[in-house]
Amino acid sequence: MRLNKFLAQWAGLSRRQADHKIKQGHVFVNDQKVSQLSVFVDPEKDQVRVQKKLISTKSQPFLYLMFNKPTQVLSARKDSKGRPVVMDYIPKYKDRLFLVGRLDWDSEGLLLLTNNGQFSEKILNPKNKISKTYLVKVRGRPSEAHLKKLLRGVSTPVGKRKALFVQKYPSQKGTKTVWIKIILSEGKKRQIRLMFDKLGFPVQKLRRTAIGRLKMNKLAKGHFISLREKDLEKVFLWPKELKRFSLQSKQSV
Repeated sequence: MRLNKFLAQWAGLSRRQADHKIKQGHVFVNDQKVSQLSVFVDPEKDQVRVQKKLISTKSQPFLYLMFNKPTQVLSARKDSKGRPVVMDYIPKYKDRLFLVGRLDWDSEGLLLLTNNGQFSEKILNPKNKISKTYLVKVRGRPSEAHLKKLLRGVSTPVGKRKALFVQKYPSQKGTKTVWIKIILSEGKKRQIRLMFDKLGFPVQKLRRTAIGRLKMNKLAKGHFISLREKDLEKVFLWPKELKRFSLQSKQSV
C-alpha cells in the first residue's frame, strides 16, 4: 500500500499529515529516509518509523470522541504561546488522538477527535459534502431578502460562499440581535463570519451544533463522550432540514 495510507491506518495520522511528515524527511522505511509520496510499503515485511518511533501494524482499537469546545480554546494539540488548547481537556487520550477539522478561537461547539486517519479524511474531503449545522447570533435584524442572499451565495475574501439552509428564530421586538440556524457543506476559515459581515450583520456568537445528523445535544462545554458505531453513521447523513438532498448525500460518501 502507499506509504501515506499505511501511516493513516497505523500511525494515527490523516493523509495530509502523513504527506507532510514524508515531505519533511521524518519517515524511514527499513532505516532509509523517504521523502517521495509515491513510495509503497508491505505492512508484513517493511519496518516504518516516524522519526524514531517504530509504527506497529498490530491492530489498534479506533477511538472516536465528540467534544464541546468552549470559546477561547485553540483547536490544536499544543500552542507555543501557552493558550488553552482542546487537548488540555482530554488528557487521557491526548497522545492518541487528533482533531477532525477546526473551530475558530471565538467559536464553540461540536468537534470530533479520532485516531482513525481514514475516517478523518472522509469527513474533511469536500467531495463528500458532509453537512455542518451552526447557531449564529448576529447584531442587527436580517430580512428574508438577506437570508435568501446567503442561500444564493455571497462574495467573501475566501470566494463566493453559500448556505444550504437558513432559518431565523423569532426574537422580541426591539432587540438588537437575532439567532439564526445555518447549514453548510463547506468549511473555509471564518466562512460564516465573513458571509454575515458581507451583509452587514457582525457575528457575536457562533456555535456548531451538529455534523450530519450527529447532534451535540446537552453535552456540557469542555466535556467529551465516546461515540459508538451507530453514532458515526449519523455523520454521513444530511439533517432533516435537507431532506431533498438525502439521496445525493448517501451517494457521495
